[in-house]
Amino acid sequence: MAYIYGDKPVPMRNVFYLLLLLPVFHLRAQNEFLNKNNSLAPVGGINMGAPSSAPSVYTPNVFNKDKPTAAPKSTIPEKEVDMATQQFANPGDVYKDKLNKKLMAEGGANIDMSQFRRNIDLGEIKTQSEYLLVLYRDGGASVDGDEVKLLVNGTVEKSPMFLGYDYKQLRINLAKGFNKIDFEALNEGLYAPNTATFRIIDDKGNVIAANHWDLGTGFKASYMVIKE
Repeated sequence: MAYIYGDKPVPMRNVFYLLLLLPVFHLRAQNEFLNKNNSLAPVGGINMGAPSSAPSVYTPNVFNKDKPTAAPKSTIPEKEVDMATQQFANPGDVYKDKLNKKLMAEGGANIDMSQFRRNIDLGEIKTQSEYLLVLYRDGGASVDGDEVKLLVNGTVEKSPMFLGYDYKQLRINLAKGFNKIDFEALNEGLYAPNTATFRIIDDKGNVIAANHWDLGTGFKASYMVIKE
């Protein structure tokens, strides 16, 4: 089969080859146009400017971190506060402690200790409370190892009871009628005599008695509690 071009017939095979080569010539011509001067001409005279560089990406280094600085220690001294001491503190105790320190500074060894070798009657308490709470601590200028024992109607309720800086608490169940409560000094610690400050609280939380003693070893401070 032949294609008539002018007066001469052109073989159809040649036409087919020509059609195959046309895309190749088109792509080659376009490539030469683009590669001329290695750049495209600006469109419409617009200056595209220098290409912007890509933003830098921060990659953290987990193997080279500065050690965190330790928080500074507080300059406020830590001190455990006993809630009973706060609630039932007696302002008179501060004066008494200062007086005891003054006596020790002036020569505690010269104090006549015979004045403390006697029993003390602390008085009578009337109450309808089912029980009493006794809060007690050392009553001297410093904790020096004083110990006492507690008796109710002649029966030992607790012994020994160490007198420390903070108040400790002891519960006493009351019988109907008379309840004699004795605090007996077991020793006099490093600085004689045996000293204590105490509070007595009823079952409603009311302070019904507060006192202080100075006792020689073996002597007692006593309350008579009458349960109505």
